[in-house]
Amino acid sequence: NESGVKKVLFTIDGTNYNEYTGSFKLSAGSYTIGAKAIDLVGNIGEIVTYAVEVDASQPEGDIVPTK
Repeated sequence: NESGVKKVLFTIDGTNYNEYTGSFKLSAGSYTIGAKAIDLVGNIGEIVTYAVEVDASQPEGDIVPTK
């Protein structure tokens, strides 16, 4: 059977593509993440892109007790 995904490649801000093997970390900032899949016979899927904003600041807020 030759159906199925062989690998998924991703790029951050249009740099070189890397094989996706699991989660990765980004520092604070704005990024464009692109991804494409390659199937078992070598067909390359459409590139999808996502705009990502990473906010590394500490959360702020007030705790207000209720009665």
